[in-house]
Amino acid sequence: MPGPADPVVLYHDFVQPPADLVSEDELARRWSELEWQTWWYAGAFGTAFRATNGAVVEVLSPGLWNHEAGPDFTNVVIRVDGKEETLRGDMEFDRSALDWERHGHGVNERFNHVVLHVFVRPPGCVFFTRTADHREVLQVHLQAPAPEHPAILPGGHRAKPGACRAPLAQMTQTQIEGVLEIAARVRLERKGRLLQRSIKVHGFAEALFQQVAMALGYKENKLPFLLLAQRASLRLLRQQPAAAEAILFGLSGFLEQAAQPGGAAPTASAHLKKLWSAWWGLRGELCHFVLSPEQWRLTSTRPSNHPQRRLGALSVLASRWPELQGLPSDLPAVRRFFHRLSHPFWDHHYTLQSAPSARSIHLIGSARIADLLANVFVPLMWISGQVDWAVVKRLPAELDNGRLELTRQRLFGERAEPNFAARYLYQQQGLLQVAEDFCNANGHDCSLCRFPAYLSALDPSYPAAEAE
Repeated sequence: MPGPADPVVLYHDFVQPPADLVSEDELARRWSELEWQTWWYAGAFGTAFRATNGAVVEVLSPGLWNHEAGPDFTNVVIRVDGKEETLRGDMEFDRSALDWERHGHGVNERFNHVVLHVFVRPPGCVFFTRTADHREVLQVHLQAPAPEHPAILPGGHRAKPGACRAPLAQMTQTQIEGVLEIAARVRLERKGRLLQRSIKVHGFAEALFQQVAMALGYKENKLPFLLLAQRASLRLLRQQPAAAEAILFGLSGFLEQAAQPGGAAPTASAHLKKLWSAWWGLRGELCHFVLSPEQWRLTSTRPSNHPQRRLGALSVLASRWPELQGLPSDLPAVRRFFHRLSHPFWDHHYTLQSAPSARSIHLIGSARIADLLANVFVPLMWISGQVDWAVVKRLPAELDNGRLELTRQRLFGERAEPNFAARYLYQQQGLLQVAEDFCNANGHDCSLCRFPAYLSALDPSYPAAEAE
């Protein structure tokens, strides 16, 4: 059995309800949609169903419970009529079949990947569940009544424990930390190689500017921020420092949207006019680079994380770029630099049109600074030889997030309550890499995942001997 000689190489190699019946209307009303979803996710109705078109639908994986905008469950895996090829996508659960159209799912592109529509109350007429791209979705009319007393899953779990829970349950905390260390090193090396390729293509300053911009875009808006950093290059912004903010907002499309009738609050009008004055002279030359509104994701975003605030921060970074590049190669100095960034307008506003907030807002908050360190500056210092692994291992864990919570629940199940103690940044990064290499890569279908086999292939003593 493979031992701990080269675990990084090894990592790469694997990468029933009560029978009493009531009317469907009464049944649909008895519980809220959340309670119905809870029972569905708990498996109370089984895993095999007859679709309205007569097909037999097997739910191989219930996927992830989505608490944000979009379908109720994502990364669902189903099999239809016993076919070897499975369907992967999202699932929507409604109390009434007609809720699909009432709630606008049929014209919402977020629902284009739905492969299964489950409902309790039938439509009472011929009704097809269709997506915005006019694809028909399988329907399941759930006719079995739910248990009498719904019970929300402990801790509001959004993910079912995976097949890796069993081998992980046999491992010590030290051994689990060893596995996460391997995954974290793989993640750091991959980020470092990506940064090196970007530097080779764009040069050091532009590559770093683009990476910082993507990090400011957060998970929903990484692509539009990267496009902006490419179209409004650091060189262009540095050549016209007085117009840098106007260029970013003009190219983003936000400036013209804010200028529509019924727009800005009185306190925001002065800043908006200032940006328009600077953008007006450049608009003819740059208008064909403006991003379309469809490229931005503004739902489920906290006000302080609104992309307009992040663009304000990016404009400040462009004006202070020599200072950032001249920082000593230590992470505390980088953290202090970002923490002290300030802007006279964006310290008090959420958008170009909003009234001022009651209190001052950090231009870049602690969570976003932590993301910048983990995903940009630690890899940068790693590839330049300015930080070694011993230093990386001592970096403290940062604020938790939904992806980490989901991964812990997949890997550890009840052991994640209380949550698996990720005390250090490398442990959090390791969890994210495991999710990327295995859970995400396999569509959350445990039957395809090699991670349990990888865990079993590790020597039982690993990494106890190294920890002595």
